Amino acid sequence: MQYDPQNMPFDKCEDEPIHIPESIQGYGFLIAFAHENLKITVVSENTRDIFSEPLVGKHFLDLLSPEADERNFLNETFERVTKNKIRLPIKLHLKTDVLKPDTESDYLAVVYDSGAHYVVELEPATEFRDTYSAEQFIKLYAMTVAPRFKEMTTLEEMANEMVSTIKYLTNMDRVVLYKFQEDFSGKVIAEAKSDDLESYNELHFPAKDIPRKPVSFIRSIG
Repeated sequence: MQYDPQNMPFDKCEDEPIHIPESIQGYGFLIAFAHENLKITVVSENTRDIFSEPLVGKHFLDLLSPEADERNFLNETFERVTKNKIRLPIKLHLKTDVLKPDTESDYLAVVYDSGAHYVVELEPATEFRDTYSAEQFIKLYAMTVAPRFKEMTTLEEMANEMVSTIKYLTNMDRVVLYKFQEDFSGKVIAEAKSDDLESYNELHFPAKDIPRKPVSFIRSIG
């Protein structure tokens, strides 16, 4: 089939169904499953290379190791990507009995909502990918979280979204956001923390508590 650029309906580009999963890079695997029952309905063709039997019709969580923490975290991730309309990176450990012999069971994945389905794109969590994943987290944040700032109407809303997402991705006990004054003193204007920690929110910190640098920096507390 040949395309005639002169007759292409470019004014209809906004109507293209770009959220329908169709393809994935050759080194990755795609699995999509329904919101209501988590039954798998769409897979990339190459899943047959690693799974020992067809996936369509199976419950997605049945592919995972029986560790409760991982499953609970994944359920929370489903809720978060639906509510915030973002993509989030996770790690998954697949059951060995659903895989072909000598197949990698640890995977790095990205989860997102695509209409009536959740979509998980997986890549083997090799040593190289573990090192590279930090860069991927930053890219994901820049592409999926940061653009939502345009929809926010207050600094408080933006600040809370930033610390909440960073804590979620890094699993740190506490993430805070400072608002700096001209004398380099600061005030914590947003915080995401573990429940057992004392809050730093709204606290003021003198300039001497914060290293003076000519460039931006990240400071860890607690």
